Amino acid sequence: MSFTPPDLSQVLTNEQLMNTRLTTLRTNLRTGLTNAGISYSQSDTINQLIDRYEILPIFKTEDTENPLTAGKLGTIYQLANVTSGNWNVSSASNNGYFVGYEKDTSAHEFEEQGDYYAAVFGKFNTTPGTYYYGDNNGWKIEFNLLDVGTQYGCSGIGFFVSNDPLTNRDSNGYTGVFIGLYEGYPGVWRLDDRWGLSNSSMYLDEVGRNFNGTAILKKADDYELSWSFKDSNGNVIDSGTFDPGDVWNSDIITFGMYASYSIQQSGYCTGMINRTTIYYEPE
Repeated sequence: MSFTPPDLSQVLTNEQLMNTRLTTLRTNLRTGLTNAGISYSQSDTINQLIDRYEILPIFKTEDTENPLTAGKLGTIYQLANVTSGNWNVSSASNNGYFVGYEKDTSAHEFEEQGDYYAAVFGKFNTTPGTYYYGDNNGWKIEFNLLDVGTQYGCSGIGFFVSNDPLTNRDSNGYTGVFIGLYEGYPGVWRLDDRWGLSNSSMYLDEVGRNFNGTAILKKADDYELSWSFKDSNGNVIDSGTFDPGDVWNSDIITFGMYASYSIQQSGYCTGMINRTTIYYEPE
């Protein structure tokens, strides 16, 4: 049987072409992960980079887009003591959107320690729109936090334990966890059968008001959340864990922006929706 030796020059050409294509693929994978805000290591193999594409944002806003006309911002729920609610834009913060509403001083719903809290919730249009807090799944919320309003009440991004906040309403209020601004200070708080802040809520008064940086809230394990705040240079200024308590009575969670304040006060703080990214992370 005769043997025909391979054309070594053609073998070399094919190998160089394959290496070029693999290099291009690796570059494109890294670019896509960077654009999606997903971290990776320079030593990751192509298979490892592909695996990281399981961590894709379910909600993301850009400075250059209008999240309202892009269909990112959904229903406004007028939860208590308000006559109207809407998505408002602030030209002072790269056209970042926030929840706006009008107080209803005639309504006295959900009294908390002598105050009547006004509250409103704006739902994000995530894909899919409803998520389940399972034992083996997690998520992370990251957004630009900038105080451009007066410093009363609380406003932040997080979730309600419901696919429709109106179905989760009882005589005491709603259930959910949010990270944002509490009276102008960075903070994390829980709504636990009340409108006021629960005892386990915390805020960083040592950081000071008029915060401008990044807020991150992430599932740490089955029953605990981790939080962190970064300054405008990306340096972590504080971090820790937060026990959400009994908010996991239901597995259904809906992401959005919550704002509340006492109607006896003259204003409220505003946390922007600028550069908001929510990841759903299989673990």
